[in-house]
Amino acid sequence: MPDLNFKDGVEEAASERSQLPKGWYKGHMLASYFQDFKNGNGVALVFDFQVDNGGLPRRIRSYNTWAHRTSPDAEKWGQVAVKQFLRACGKPEARSTEECHNLPIEILVEEGEKYNRIKSYRKVQPPVKEGVTLMTPSFGVPREAMVEPETVKQHAAKYEDDDVPF
Repeated sequence: MPDLNFKDGVEEAASERSQLPKGWYKGHMLASYFQDFKNGNGVALVFDFQVDNGGLPRRIRSYNTWAHRTSPDAEKWGQVAVKQFLRACGKPEARSTEECHNLPIEILVEEGEKYNRIKSYRKVQPPVKEGVTLMTPSFGVPREAMVEPETVKQHAAKYEDDDVPF
């Protein structure tokens, strides 16, 4: 009889097809390719991502309009999204998307009508340390406590060396 070793935290309802809740997920791009629109009106640059869903890897696809026969705005926003992705990967001058395959990034996922949609990308944020974070105090002199050098000279001139009380 096979031994079933389930991972901790796996719920019955977890499915490859169920939508992820809105939020930032760590992940990486597995593949990238051009795909014609079904209506023949343009071309999309498609990214296949794998994101970490609490230990369960999930695949999400992003469509970025690359060429559109009737909408230059759609092309512009598709290319803006790709540039944002390249900056998040740390490769803003990349000449090919293959340079960004398997690099860790964070992906903002939103729920769509049927599927998750990718809204934004960013560099992987350092982990937040739990507990109290102590800020380093600033020991600078407040502006109102500063005294002009000329005022100090005038005040010091009032006293002779033997008159200083200490």
